Amino acid sequence: MHTAFVFAALVLTLPIEARAQQQFLHDKVANAIRRIGVHVNAGIRNPLDDDIEAGRTVDLSVGLSPSRTGGWSIPLNVSWTSSRLQFNDTHFGTVRSYLLLSGVSYSVRRDRWSVGAALEGGFALNRSKLELTAPAVFGLPGTVVSIDSDNSVVVRPQVRAEYFLTRKISLRTSLKYVYTQPDVVITTLNGRVPGRWNTHYVSLNMGVGIYPFRKVPAEAPPTVPPPD
Repeated sequence: MHTAFVFAALVLTLPIEARAQQQFLHDKVANAIRRIGVHVNAGIRNPLDDDIEAGRTVDLSVGLSPSRTGGWSIPLNVSWTSSRLQFNDTHFGTVRSYLLLSGVSYSVRRDRWSVGAALEGGFALNRSKLELTAPAVFGLPGTVVSIDSDNSVVVRPQVRAEYFLTRKISLRTSLKYVYTQPDVVITTLNGRVPGRWNTHYVSLNMGVGIYPFRKVPAEAPPTVPPPD
């Protein structure tokens, strides 16, 4: 009889636990969707390889807004960047990188300000393109030159600050180091020129964040004083 009661209790509680788990997952997914935003950043990039051209950059990324309470979080970021390759101080090609990153982040919230640091890692899908002047740069005018770059691992530590002008629009600034080292190989009639272009860099960025799904927190109902 005791076993029957225990079994019946388990059967009755399973649907309740399943619904509780589904509600928990639903709330987490809904909260993540509300925090999704688009970041448009412009900045100065300082490559750590002399054969990568320095200069201004414009990056577009998709990420999550800071949490309302600050503290630890798990960021998720998708971004697009490009690196201009040089040979004998002449630009001959470009490597475009599509980054998928996640990691750990810690932030502090004060009113409209959010200040924090993050350590992210992930994967870079790299695509390379030659300029029309590439054959002449390699001393082979009128001949075919090809370029190939493999995919690579990415590590990106950064510090950042964000100020919300409104609930959905913010100003952002960040200082980050991006380490990624795709194997770039140039093929000419004279042979292969492998692996001398390392696309890691330090950058200082400023930009705008747009969070179309971010909602205003519900206001607490007014308190009614007790009757005398």
